[in-house]
Amino acid sequence: MRAAIAGASIAAVTLAGCGSTTTATMTLPAVTKSVSPPAQPRVVVSPTSSPLSAKPVIVAKYTGNGDENTPSFTVPANWHLSWWYSCSAFGQQGNFVVTEFNTDGSIDLGGSVSVNELGDGEGPVATYAYNDAGSHYLQVASECNWQVVVVTG
Repeated sequence: MRAAIAGASIAAVTLAGCGSTTTATMTLPAVTKSVSPPAQPRVVVSPTSSPLSAKPVIVAKYTGNGDENTPSFTVPANWHLSWWYSCSAFGQQGNFVVTEFNTDGSIDLGGSVSVNELGDGEGPVATYAYNDAGSHYLQVASECNWQVVVVTG
């Protein structure tokens, strides 16, 4: 960026003294100065800077019909279960129940996901777990076709 002040004139400088008046005109030379724009701040984002900045990753995907225990999976503290079910092949409304267990067989009660639906079907829907890092498995109970997807974030 360049800023310039072109030749400026200063006129009508009046000098008074001894009963006479003198007027002088003076022209100043042009002044040019180069100005650089301020440096842009450098932004550095590390992969661990925020849980919201990480892209979701599919940890496991299970599809079935009827009752099933999934294999175990390991997740970070915050994750979600994306799920759907459809009872159209069953011919009537059905249950869809998902319970999260720790790998030692105990029901995970802290920050866990659970689903309990009765209907013709629904989804996809996301159910979130917070502060629930570790290894888990899901117990699915349903007469219907279903899918559960374990996703980070």
